[in-house]
Amino acid sequence: MTGFQPENADTTLVDANAAAMDVVGVDGLLLDRTGSKVTAPSRAAEAQRNRAHADGLTAQLLVSNYSEADGDFSEPIARKLLTSPANRARVVRSLAADVASGGWDSIMIDLEALTSAEKPGLTAFARELRAAVGDDVRLDIALSASTTAAGYARMGYDVRALRARSTT
Repeated sequence: MTGFQPENADTTLVDANAAAMDVVGVDGLLLDRTGSKVTAPSRAAEAQRNRAHADGLTAQLLVSNYSEADGDFSEPIARKLLTSPANRARVVRSLAADVASGGWDSIMIDLEALTSAEKPGLTAFARELRAAVGDDVRLDIALSASTTAAGYARMGYDVRALRARSTT
């Protein structure tokens, strides 16, 4: 069971809910407006990670295209990441480093407000991230809700391809 914790939330919430969770997803890494960089984990996010570890839980780093300026997920930010091999490579390197040397156990890709045009890029991003972190690192993808495969496709998710490329 994955529980989600905003980076600035009270860390004692992790303790209070630890018995019901296996993974604490820490919401905190945002893509920049150019889609070429991701913010570094803040001290608050690292405190959440440390609390998860103290409770014997997996600490998962969420990366998203949420825009503080827009107050919502940004399709243009996602598009800039997903359509640029150079941007994807830069973000993948950064995320892989967070796992390799930053103490994070897992990553969740939380890219929302996508269109069908982003499908190939999202699949490529997941494949590239999987290759960079290896098969031993849990890699999850948060999907916007739909009731049909066609609905997921319209929202930029090739569910079969993502499942084959991202999960362990």
